[in-house]
Amino acid sequence: MIWMRIRVGLVILLGVLCANATDAMAANGQLVKVVIVTRHGVRAPLTSPDELDLWSAYSWPDLRRDWGVDHPGDLTPRGAALVRLMGQYYRVLFLSDNLLPPLQQCPRPDDVYIRADVDARTLDTGKALIDGLAPGCGIRVTSATTRFDPIFHPVKAGVCAFDRARTEAAILGRIGGSFNALQQADRAALATLQSILRCCKPRLCQRFVHKDTCALSDLGTKLGWRESKAGSAGGNPTVGLEGTLGLASTVAEILLLEYANGFGESQWGFGRTTRDTMLDVGRLHTLDFELMARTPYVAARQGSELLRQVLGALLSAAAPATHQGIAPSKAKIVLFVGHDTNIANLAALLDVSWQQCGYHMNETPPAGALVFEVRRGRDNELRIYASYLAQSPEQMAMQQRLDLAHPPQRSALFVPACSSAQPGYPCALTRFYDALSARLDRECVLHPGESN
Repeated sequence: MIWMRIRVGLVILLGVLCANATDAMAANGQLVKVVIVTRHGVRAPLTSPDELDLWSAYSWPDLRRDWGVDHPGDLTPRGAALVRLMGQYYRVLFLSDNLLPPLQQCPRPDDVYIRADVDARTLDTGKALIDGLAPGCGIRVTSATTRFDPIFHPVKAGVCAFDRARTEAAILGRIGGSFNALQQADRAALATLQSILRCCKPRLCQRFVHKDTCALSDLGTKLGWRESKAGSAGGNPTVGLEGTLGLASTVAEILLLEYANGFGESQWGFGRTTRDTMLDVGRLHTLDFELMARTPYVAARQGSELLRQVLGALLSAAAPATHQGIAPSKAKIVLFVGHDTNIANLAALLDVSWQQCGYHMNETPPAGALVFEVRRGRDNELRIYASYLAQSPEQMAMQQRLDLAHPPQRSALFVPACSSAQPGYPCALTRFYDALSARLDRECVLHPGESN
């Protein structure tokens, strides 16, 4: 009961503190189309229980008993419920803009298109979104038939590959050539995480430093290449952080997932975590994504095909006859259900940032989404209003209802290539399309007809 009262108090207090931080998106004109790129909902840790066991002196929550899932990375029951709340919010939001029919009516079959990545958590997220947005209306979640969807993972799918030397130079060139200074700069957050975990078990120490005893900061940080086996489609290696910062990023994310999943005080962070602690170490996760997903070369290789699909769907509002993307040109609402890496890739290509209460800059929490609205102004011109929308940590932890009076946090995005200074920072549709199309890495996009 004390733990619940603390959480309720946090919701009330933070709602007041963050009220002015939630952008009202004072966009003018008629909403004619919206394209949403969303992350999946709250999931269990991706790392296997056996591996996690090496990271801490304490016992982690059990997959089946505590997370309620069968496999690492699955969408949790709470995660599905939170995504459903987001779908319900989208419904009332777009109903208020006359983009959808009244609540008791279903959208027309071609009004809503949704494409989810092939992972179970993204497919389940898509279904939960539709359950909230248009329950009982028979809208089907589409997905690729290959192991890796080239829209969300063009490198893994073999559409293109990273040049290893250039990739490593592009990343290391942003931090002075090595991870030593970066790890030193974040020593306070790493020390906090060490106090929570009491890392590391002997097998992990032997793997990295060939000793039986070590701490998290002793592991060191390096870039590691991971092979992708996509069957007949080929597949190319991807890059990630290994060692201190890689492990720290994963644990920081798990703390947020546990909090959002409603874990009690004794379970959350082994009973050794506070909200301030979670926010403090969260910077280690956003640091990982700043380097591994927002570095321009990496973002262009991984994000160009998804951006091409977004641009095509948006342009179809003005020129449906020329549309070549997978989403039907008549669709009023187009949803792409992917991962935090997809959102970070697109944000880098757009050159946009956001800051929301309870998170570090550019954090991409579960079910958070990039939202692109096409609005027709009084002058008959079509403009793009881009925003980032996400539930706060407390909205997730309390499983709060979402509606127009109790919205998720929403941040208007200024797109340097085309935004004006008007409320909501609108871009002319054609200028948005031309400017962002120029940023596509043409080696990493599909030819017409290959997206299905």
